[in-house]
Amino acid sequence: MTTPGHDNAEPAPVLDLFPKGRYYALLGEIAENYGGMTSVVMHRSRAMANAGIPVDILTSGPGVDYVALARQMKADGRIVQGMSLRNMYDELRTTDPERFVEPGTECHTDGFTPLDEPGSYSEVLRSDVLVQRVKHAQNGTTVLQIDHLRPDGTLFMLERRDYTTPQGQPGQVVYLCDNAGQPVRRFSTVDKVRYLWLDLVFGNDPSFVFSDSRRVARYIAHYHRTNVVVIQSLHTNHLPGVASRLVGEIEPSHRALVRSAGHFAALVLLTERHKQDFEALVGASASFHVVPNSREITPSSPGSGRPPLRGIMLSRLTQEKRVNHAISTIADVRDRHALPAQLMVYGEGPRRAELERQIRDLDISSAVNLAGYTPDARLRFSDASFSLLTSKSEAFSLVLVESMAAGCIPIAYDVKYGPREIITHGVDGFLVDPGDIAGAADVIASLAEMPEADLSRMRAAAARRAADFTDAAVLRRWAEVLQLAKLGRRIRTSDATCTAQSVTVDAGDAVLGLRLQGANWRYRHLSGRVVAVSRDRRVIAGREVAFSRDEGEWIGSCTIPSTLLSWDKKTILDYFLEVSAGPYFSEIRIKLTNSPSILELPRVGDATQFYATQFDGLSSRHSPSGPR
Repeated sequence: MTTPGHDNAEPAPVLDLFPKGRYYALLGEIAENYGGMTSVVMHRSRAMANAGIPVDILTSGPGVDYVALARQMKADGRIVQGMSLRNMYDELRTTDPERFVEPGTECHTDGFTPLDEPGSYSEVLRSDVLVQRVKHAQNGTTVLQIDHLRPDGTLFMLERRDYTTPQGQPGQVVYLCDNAGQPVRRFSTVDKVRYLWLDLVFGNDPSFVFSDSRRVARYIAHYHRTNVVVIQSLHTNHLPGVASRLVGEIEPSHRALVRSAGHFAALVLLTERHKQDFEALVGASASFHVVPNSREITPSSPGSGRPPLRGIMLSRLTQEKRVNHAISTIADVRDRHALPAQLMVYGEGPRRAELERQIRDLDISSAVNLAGYTPDARLRFSDASFSLLTSKSEAFSLVLVESMAAGCIPIAYDVKYGPREIITHGVDGFLVDPGDIAGAADVIASLAEMPEADLSRMRAAAARRAADFTDAAVLRRWAEVLQLAKLGRRIRTSDATCTAQSVTVDAGDAVLGLRLQGANWRYRHLSGRVVAVSRDRRVIAGREVAFSRDEGEWIGSCTIPSTLLSWDKKTILDYFLEVSAGPYFSEIRIKLTNSPSILELPRVGDATQFYATQFDGLSSRHSPSGPR
């Protein structure tokens, strides 16, 4: 029995901590044998459903038979009670066409060209029912048009990707049709059809939407409804490769997400280190949060008496995972330390032949075994003394948590991101400098000399640390973020203007003095970021703004380090203000007062020149030779 207000009080059920509303996870397509990010989405959704929080998985791609996939996923336990798998095309196929119509608007039919000439298209059948006609380019792979059909064979959606606008520009055109297959509404992109579908799904209910896909982020960032809270997760590094720099060209697949980071009610990263690196580039925001991935962890005894030199590795056999480093580590332990270390590697991938050759060349076939993919490989952690992680980079490294939960001591390269946030070096595992094969070998050798009592203490500490990443623990962190996101949901407004009253230089950095007008939101506090964006989105940088109220206007100041502005010598940066107050959000192009000429604006760091664009916008260019 517990007493309210006392330390022995039981924590509230997770269900009671989540805001009231309906919950959704938004994806593009789901492959039958998915992994990576989709696995994370499905696991989180199962954890929520098991906690009594129903989740609808919303998919918006046309390429999968979701009825059959849902049946299969229910049978194998990937979908549990409280989860449902829904698809935009399946639902629009059976939606009353009257719900497609936008009152008071005319549906122009230019570009409406149904595929009706035999031999000009291929057919897609599901359960022996024709669902699509598809027209390809001459290369046989590029899709030019898809006609989506109802069960009775009538056209409900026509999607042309080879459309040419009246201005002669390439584009798209999409039509939704009535029961006779005639167009009733026209869209310029499929994304706008997705907005219509989401409106039909959410209705007026309070709705919380998890988005984990970078592709989905591209359109959901601009979906603003008063009853919808969008939470976007960023799973992987926003800068290319594994460079230690904090400033650089944005990873191409991340550019739309990073550009729109301030548009979401919450942007969630997996580790504090990643959040710090992200904010070092784009500026801090109260809407940026950290929530790690989770695992369903069954409490188990860390055990004792395991052979100290028996190792395990769960990894895809790819270049990024550097399994060859793990193999070389075992060879080094056996050669330099003369200790009989062993390693079982569970996983498959394109590097298998190369790794097998390495094992033969090192003459350690009796010590290293590439065991292939095994569904229950995670159960083998309880038989091993240590695990290895030698990747170039990680999103979070859940495999470390699984290892620690079984009392298997992790030895991991200290890469971005995850190992340092999970492992306390020397307490519940070991961190090794990235690429330090000899260092990893020395750690394994030290385990052979460690007293059994010390090994047991470390295994117990690892198991305790793993408990911080259980589904229940992580769901509580999600509940905290959702409560904050509910207050800060993004209701887009456009009734404000921002001018740069001054552009000065302080200690080599740019200082912008800003005046915000027309933001008549009845809040005492504003938060904002100045965001500098190159016109090709390769470069995105920003810093937070400190605002104060001044007779009905807001005055702000922002310092942007020269390192963020001048590292790229080819680009022009345009400056925007992202500002929010309560649920309201605006993105505003920063203008210049009195249209100052380029000669009146300062140079920053002998390289960056601020100037006024044709329409008085604030921009800068790399100009090492002086003003133009």
